[in-house]
Amino acid sequence: LGPFDAHHVGAEVTEDHRGVRAGTDTGQFDDSQSRQWTRHSLPPFVDTRQLFVPCWTMTPYTGIDHLAASLDGNVLSVTFNRPDSLNSLTAEMVETLCELLERAAADPAVRVVRLGGAGRGFCAGAGIGAEDAALAHGSDDGVDPLLAAVNRAVPLIAGLPKPVVAVVQRPAAGVGVSLALACDIVLASETAFFLLAFAKIGLIPDGGATALVAASVGRTRALKMALLAERIPAAEALEYGLVSAVYPSEGLEAGVAAVIEK
Repeated sequence: LGPFDAHHVGAEVTEDHRGVRAGTDTGQFDDSQSRQWTRHSLPPFVDTRQLFVPCWTMTPYTGIDHLAASLDGNVLSVTFNRPDSLNSLTAEMVETLCELLERAAADPAVRVVRLGGAGRGFCAGAGIGAEDAALAHGSDDGVDPLLAAVNRAVPLIAGLPKPVVAVVQRPAAGVGVSLALACDIVLASETAFFLLAFAKIGLIPDGGATALVAASVGRTRALKMALLAERIPAAEALEYGLVSAVYPSEGLEAGVAAVIEK
């Protein structure tokens, strides 16, 4: 085949459709190849916008036991829901989060996503307790399924074509920091803090933390957070550039609502 020739392709399309002739003011067409007549106009009272309804608008957003989801108006709220463990993560939780985000990306009913945590924390990162081991499922290729899910979720959040607002009322630790910083706006209460605790258990930060934290606070502060595993309280996090705004604990929800309304 030679180089693509738009004029040649256009000529072929014109020839193929030469037999189609629109019927003036009749709402009909004559296809000379099939010689079939049909009406293609609709009665004036039919709203064509109601003829095609995406399947996702008919199915409510639902989560799982440890990840709640609901659509309130144009706001999709997704909430980590393991308050007894400060919302430590399982692979199932993060995989479900990814599914919700992928659906929201294509759903015109969703204008903004709110990501938060139930109870006393935003997210404590990967669960390492006995219950977490029981909830974990293996992988044939040897890859940690939770880490694989987080590595999928972080770019999904960062690249979502709808704004994502993280609401951090108390601790955000480990990969919980990554999930928060991947959001477009991070709103925190005055009692919140951020902690990269990987060094305490002999690990390096994962889940995109090395890139996200450095992009937010700079190399020197990022190294301090990663190597010393010190808590960064809300006021300092605001100074560092980790968060967009800090509110009194009792005013956090009102502040979040005002930002989302914009």
